[in-house]
Amino acid sequence: MPYLRRYAQALCGAQAAGDRYVCNCIEILLQDWLALANWGNVRVGLFRLFHDVTLPIEMLDDDDAGLPMRSRQLLLVHIEQFTLKETADILRMDYAEAAICCRAAQTQLRYRPAPRALLLEDEPLIPSMLPTC
Repeated sequence: MPYLRRYAQALCGAQAAGDRYVCNCIEILLQDWLALANWGNVRVGLFRLFHDVTLPIEMLDDDDAGLPMRSRQLLLVHIEQFTLKETADILRMDYAEAAICCRAAQTQLRYRPAPRALLLEDEPLIPSMLPTC
């Protein structure tokens, strides 16, 4: 669950919003917990459930709402450490399509100017404890 929370927070941009989606996943699993037995890989199944049921359709399809599909793939591959095949399975994409999108996202990142600093907060207290620059 902590990995799904981290991923949900990255997609939603806020911990509280991400946690609501994770809670929805848990509620669905509690209603049909036997579905876990049919998943070959529970972690892949949980992330697929997140995308299939919990995440609103408009967030998946509209690049202006949430992260674009390419960015989601990069998060799944590089942050959550899924293979490209698992990522394609989670997002219900063809493997070849997923590979093309992932390469395109990596290329796009290469040509984007690097930020001066990147702060990822897990708790709201952390930024208040850091000195301002």
